[in-house]
Amino acid sequence: MQSGNAIDRKRTKIVPIIDRFYGEFFPNDNAGMNRAKFYHAVCQIVQEINASAGGVQLRVPSYESISTELSGMGPSLQTIDQRKIENAIMKVFPSTGVIGKTTMTKIMLSIFGVPAAALFIKGRFYPKVGIKDEYLIPVVTSATVLALSMMRMI
Repeated sequence: MQSGNAIDRKRTKIVPIIDRFYGEFFPNDNAGMNRAKFYHAVCQIVQEINASAGGVQLRVPSYESISTELSGMGPSLQTIDQRKIENAIMKVFPSTGVIGKTTMTKIMLSIFGVPAAALFIKGRFYPKVGIKDEYLIPVVTSATVLALSMMRMI
């Protein structure tokens, strides 16, 4: 659970982005708004929040999570309350699995760097070992990915 201050700090960063794109994605006349467009608009706003934060979005928020957060309000209503959408996006946003650029750099460095280091160490210090490079690289890469997943980095 996040403290009230953390939620307020997150809200001060996210609300201006929602304000900027609210008019674009939720027009005043909801005549052409259906469930698919409504879901797409919420996903686009979440994507814009991630892009402005410099993070990488791993998944799209599920339709079920958006619909449970917006229960009682849907695209069939004549007006869509901006405050209710802000609260829903604040609750749905953590489920998108955002990772920052530094974390992505660490992951890529690990996936490519560890096998390269293992190949260098094998060639430099253990050249006569009977393990072929064609077997060493996939094994070390798989072990690296397994270790990263156990640490919940990927």
